Amino acid sequence: MSWFLAGASAAALVLWGSAAWAGIIRGYRVPFLSNLPVPRGPEPRVSIVVAARNEEEKLGECLLRLLRLEGLDLQLIAVDDRSDDGTGRIIDELAAADPRTHPVHITRLPEGWLGKNNALHRGAQQADGEWLLFTDGDVMLKPLSVAKAVGYAEKEGLDHLTASPRLQMPGVLTNLFAGTFALLFAGYSRPWNARNPNSDSHVGIGAFNLVRRETYDAVGGHAPIRLRPDDDMMLGKLVKKSGYTQDLVHGQGEISVEWYASLREAIHGLEKNAFAGMGYSLPRAIVSCTLLLFLIVGPYLGLFSTSVVVFWMSLLSVTLMTILYAGSTTVSGTKMWLCLLLPLGGILMFYVLLRASLLTVVRGGINWRGTTYSLEQLRSNRL
Repeated sequence: MSWFLAGASAAALVLWGSAAWAGIIRGYRVPFLSNLPVPRGPEPRVSIVVAARNEEEKLGECLLRLLRLEGLDLQLIAVDDRSDDGTGRIIDELAAADPRTHPVHITRLPEGWLGKNNALHRGAQQADGEWLLFTDGDVMLKPLSVAKAVGYAEKEGLDHLTASPRLQMPGVLTNLFAGTFALLFAGYSRPWNARNPNSDSHVGIGAFNLVRRETYDAVGGHAPIRLRPDDDMMLGKLVKKSGYTQDLVHGQGEISVEWYASLREAIHGLEKNAFAGMGYSLPRAIVSCTLLLFLIVGPYLGLFSTSVVVFWMSLLSVTLMTILYAGSTTVSGTKMWLCLLLPLGGILMFYVLLRASLLTVVRGGINWRGTTYSLEQLRSNRL
């Protein structure tokens, strides 16, 4: 048993050590959008596509903020995806008041498409900008955020640029969950490598996916990922896999979103796409979730070991985890002091991810915004 504990502690230390090396040494190179200059010269034509289904509560404020963006020749395409609340009315009223707003109303979902993916695809078909920005109806952008992003993308010769938003999460547990998710997302996706053409790392964030129109058309738009509930990451993968360039900037200070309003909402919200991130493979999901628990909770248990070697390796792992979590909060906007509750965050993530995977298998698919998609359908859309 002592040899097993020593081996397990050593493995955790190696993994957290490599994560710290990558996150601290390479991650610091990722720029903050707030620090980027506002470009000079002609204003670029940017078409912003927002898909909304039953989002009357926040959509109006979001669209008004988008119309206040500066430094752009702006086209706003607001897509009402089969809403049965006031979403469509809000879009139409805004379009009547501001000619830059183009309403799109979808009344029927075509076979073989997820609702949001179809809405974004349909919206992009109405766009005439040289750049497309895909964002959500609850995302809040500062006036110069998009102009800075486009300027950076053009200066760096990028085809796709995504930005990580500040996560506004009320409550201790919800904030802890968001912080733990941000930590694990960075470790899993390695976004600092997305720009490297020799790396298979890719990235895409639904709050802010900026892509050249010609690149979007060249990869087939959302059609190749029509049944992917993780459409934001898959758009990034599609662009990278097709040989185009992409990068990430940190959007804290320029982009914010209330990701989920409660822990219950987060648990149910991730039911739709958590299993997709693990390739719809239940064995892979079980192994991944167990490894997650081992990496986050294991080192804390090792602090109670009577073995001096296990204790010190565990202490180093806990220290590295704490540093990485604290560092990630400067990007995600979550509370830094919650690093003290990281074991609880790991248990929460284990429960949420494994629960979502098991439910998808048991139910034979997912239900997203009132529409059911079978697991057979979802598995058919691989990239």
